[in-house]
Parts: sequence; C-alpha cells; structure tokens
Amino acid sequence: MTIIYRFLLLCILAASSCIAEEVLCGTLIVCYQTGPKEERLDRIRFRLQNSQYEGQLYPKKTALMTGDKCQHRHVVIENLPIGKYTLKFLVPNLDHYFDEVPERSFELHPAEVIKVNQFIRPRQAVFKESDKFSLVEAGQAIIGDSFSETAINALPAAVVEVPAFLIGIYEITNAEYARWLNQAVSEGEITYTAEGDAQGTVFDREGHVLCKTKEREPLSQLSYRMIEGHVHFSPIIGKEDFPVIFVSWYGADLYSRSNGWRLPSEAEWEKAASMEIRENSFPLRKFRFGFSRDEIDLTWANYKNNDTPIENNLVHTAKVGYFNGTNTNTQDAKSPYGAYDMSGNVWEWVSDFFRESDSIGPKVEESKIVKGGCYDSLASGVRTAERLALPLSHTDAFTGFRVAANKRVDLK
Repeated sequence: MTIIYRFLLLCILAASSCIAEEVLCGTLIVCYQTGPKEERLDRIRFRLQNSQYEGQLYPKKTALMTGDKCQHRHVVIENLPIGKYTLKFLVPNLDHYFDEVPERSFELHPAEVIKVNQFIRPRQAVFKESDKFSLVEAGQAIIGDSFSETAINALPAAVVEVPAFLIGIYEITNAEYARWLNQAVSEGEITYTAEGDAQGTVFDREGHVLCKTKEREPLSQLSYRMIEGHVHFSPIIGKEDFPVIFVSWYGADLYSRSNGWRLPSEAEWEKAASMEIRENSFPLRKFRFGFSRDEIDLTWANYKNNDTPIENNLVHTAKVGYFNGTNTNTQDAKSPYGAYDMSGNVWEWVSDFFRESDSIGPKVEESKIVKGGCYDSLASGVRTAERLALPLSHTDAFTGFRVAANKRVDLK
C-alpha cells in the first residue's frame, strides 16, 4: 500500500511540475516579410536573448505572396520561459541590402502567445546628396599636366570653364552594382549568360558587355546563383564595400543613367579631384594628386611604391573611402571637394571619348578615357592628369567608376 501511495504521490508531483512549467512558459511567433523574391531573404535569422537565455532562430517556412509581392517567413517557439526579451533580426554579410535591420523588445507572461510582425525594408538605392555627393561649384579649372612632367599619358595644361555639378564621394561598390543588376534583370533591361562560351557575362539589350562575374573572370568580386529559376547577383562575401571591377564603360554608363545620374566628364573629374578651392579664384592652383597634395606615400592612396609585379595577379583593391585618417596607417585623403580614392584604388571611367592631343582633337573611335590610376599603378600613374584609353567593352581587375549628377538634380 505504501508503494502505491508513493507512486501516486510521484505522479501528482510530476503532473504539478508539468503544469507549473507550462504556466511559467509562453509561446512566441515571429513573422516577417521583405521585398520581392530577388532579395536575399534566405539569410535572415533572429537572435533572441535576455539575462538567462540566448539563441539563434531560423525561419521554418517560406512563401511568396503574389498579392503584395513580398516574401513571408515565420518561426514558432513554444514553451519559452517567461521574462523580458530582445529580438534582433540578423542578415549576415548582407546588412547593406536593407535600410535598417531592426530590434524588437517584449515581455512574455505565463501562458501568453505573443506574435511579432516585422517588415524589413529592402534598400532602394537611397542616396542623399549630403552623404553620397559633393557639390563642385562652377568655375575655371586646369585640365592636364600643370607640372611640366612631359608624361605621355597626360594632356598639356589648359584652362577650361566647368559648370556646377555633383560628384560621387565614393567609387561605386560591388554591393551597389549587384543591387542594380538584380533590379535591371528583373525588368528585362539586361541579360545574363549562365552557360556556354559567354558564361558569366552580363549584356544590355543591344548586346554590349556590361560586366563579368567570377563565373567568367575568377578575380571578379560579383557572383550569381539561381533562386527559383531566377538569376540573383551578389558581391563576394567580405567584398561588399570594395569598388566594383570587371565593369565596362557600357556597364558604368547604364548603371549611372538607370539611377538618374551620369558619368563625369574628364574635365569635371579633374576639377573635383585636384583643383584648390579659393575664395578668390585667381591664381588657379591644381594639386598633383587627388587628395590636396603634390606628394604621395602609402598612407594617402592605394597604389604601388615599386615596380614589383603583384604576386599571383591578386586583386588589391581597398574598401571605398578606406584612406580616411581613421583607419590604421591612413591620412584623410579626400580631394578638395571631398571625394575619396581619386588617386589609386581603381581606374575610373569618364564620359569622354579618348583624344590623342586635346579636347578638340580627333577622337579615337571606340575608346573612352579612364582616370586616376589603380592599386597596380606607380605614383606617376595616380596623378590626376593621368589618362588612358580603353575600348568601351573592355573589363579588367583594375577599372571601376564613380557617378556624377547635374546640380540640384532630384536624387533617388
């Protein structure tokens, strides 16, 4: 009899424990949605934590809702201990795809069911004039070699009048370009070849080469994969904020125009890079390099200080704006008008056709100008007067671009 009583008592205690455990727990349902299916929804996860609990949660269900054109996912957590929690949405290596990766706080009470709904807004290439562009006021500028260095890759110095315009503070990054590719391919503006001799090549509607992914050029920092039968472009992990490379003049021009901007002219580029700003506009002064100086060392720009070939042909670009005086062994290397990397890092496409002598000489058909030198250039090659001619469809590991815009343009 004693044994039976003991057994019943244990059963009662166990049941009471279970009931107490259930009462001291609750249920959390996390739902979120983001933009169209080309966005990298699959990488979003959650971190749930308080003083006694921390865990990472992964979505269990995916659905594409055709009505609102958003993707929806949810996670259900049962028997979660009561208490105050912080819920953070995580987007590993892809935070740049979204305007904000939010946090939510809540308190869970016994037997309560809490549902957290969150919309994570994809970034729509929002560029504010104050932080992405710098105003270059109208006025005269010295274009070409004003230091009498008799370089074969520079024009003789000449004074030209340049209207006011806006110059991009930074070179266009892999992340920015990949976002545009995804939008452009969804709108039928571009095509991508995933197999055959042209595998890894992006074309415009006229068949011009725009850029190449690593599936075509192993040193490219853009890649693609197929998601539900659709091509999706993304930067190589860790290279999101580095300048885009393996982009042709056509690719730079179409990106610029699609966003309501344009490529700078050579005269605009040189003025933004090297003309001293003075209250009294005379005498004009031009700096040799794109950071308000006539001398250079490795704390001011990404270039080579000797002619030793780069080992294994590796890409040595730096993050855009890296030489800002805050990062280790860097100076604040911005141009007189506040633009970074106008000497070194990557060559930059401009709008002009290449001419052998001056702005009124005959243009070299099918060749455009690149400016500023790159990480594989010597000091003489990153002078602001330096210029090279490249075919419009040319792509390589040394060439990217930045954008410009007309003054007071309605920026996206």
